[in-house]
Amino acid sequence: MKFVPFFQAAAAFFIWSLMGLFLNLSSLTPFQSVWSMNIVGLACLFLYAFFFGRLKAIRTIQINRYFFIFLAASGFSGVLWMWALTKVPIAQAVLLFNTSPLFTLLAAYFFLKEALTKEKLFAVLIGLVGVGVLLSGGLSGSIYLVGAFAIFAAAMLNGLKVVFTKHFSFSYPLWLTIGLILAAQVIVATPFAFSEVWIITPVSVLYTILLGVFAAVLGFWFFVTSLRKLDASSVMLVAYIEPVLAAVWGYMFLNQQMTVAVALGGIIILVAGYLAVHMEAIKKKV
Repeated sequence: MKFVPFFQAAAAFFIWSLMGLFLNLSSLTPFQSVWSMNIVGLACLFLYAFFFGRLKAIRTIQINRYFFIFLAASGFSGVLWMWALTKVPIAQAVLLFNTSPLFTLLAAYFFLKEALTKEKLFAVLIGLVGVGVLLSGGLSGSIYLVGAFAIFAAAMLNGLKVVFTKHFSFSYPLWLTIGLILAAQVIVATPFAFSEVWIITPVSVLYTILLGVFAAVLGFWFFVTSLRKLDASSVMLVAYIEPVLAAVWGYMFLNQQMTVAVALGGIIILVAGYLAVHMEAIKKKV
């Protein structure tokens, strides 16, 4: 039974590794896909809460600065990340997003006043070297660079989201914690989603439903459940299966190639992220 939370985390990252594939194949724009999938996800969660008589939990929401930081980080990190997945090859995008543990260290220092040690700074520097190698070998061009910038922003905000998700998951029911994340993403995506013409096809509707049920609801359900039972550092270690799977999907279904420079940069990023997470785990044991 002690391995169940790890399997739950792995299931979440397996599901999320497929997101880039569905977003790239849909006829909807990235913002329209984000908006639609989160609306589907919210509908599923509220139907669940309604039929099981759990809507009263909404009254337990406490409005304070941490609540707004949680909503802002959840909304912008998710929307920026899913938009960038359609601008940068999936494997490279996921590898860049795995700078999130490094940004988590910086975000914790600035927003949560956690100590930033020499060892942590060393991990950040290694990660930046990996980013430089990766960018030099496969992400040339203005569109790729804009996408890469969006991924960095999403990775930093994701660090905050993980910290506050773990915090709020003990204060609110699971469905409500996930619902707040999805609602925040809907709010951020709305003005962009409706600024362009919607091209709706049966295939895009199917992808939206799949993303809403599996990525928005089931993925977050597994993720938040594992966060409740494991340290955030342990969950982030499991996340390293995602770039491997994403590279496979990109190669198999979108003909996206992996260059030597991209692979090397990705390995360096993953090593830096591992060091950051490993040192955090050691610190908690001391």
